[in-house]
Amino acid sequence: MHPKNSWQNLIDNIDEVRLILSTLSNAKRLRILYTLLNQEMSAGALAIATRLTHSAISQHLGVLVNRGIVSRQQQAKHIIYQVASPSIELMLTALSNMYMGENDESRNAETPVQTSFATSNSRSVS
Repeated sequence: MHPKNSWQNLIDNIDEVRLILSTLSNAKRLRILYTLLNQEMSAGALAIATRLTHSAISQHLGVLVNRGIVSRQQQAKHIIYQVASPSIELMLTALSNMYMGENDESRNAETPVQTSFATSNSRSVS
């Protein structure tokens, strides 16, 4: 199915992968990232779009920028944030696709393992 060394690049970069997954484990950061997938925004616009406080947005954007997941650029008097790489966009799209139609009866019948995992692990992890 997969060549013997197909996962070697992942293994070679395991610390970076762990850091990305750890960063994405925070629900507020995920909300920020999914909002930024649709449109680049300033911190103020993100606070409104995500219904998070300015303080929370600032804290989480700091983490996301520091870890290279989000980039920022100066535009006039504003700093605009965006998802930093196509790889992060692909990962977020894959996560989103896993849960598309989760409430559909047909999906629940077809994927009971995914559904039970999602419900049994629904607590927030920081």
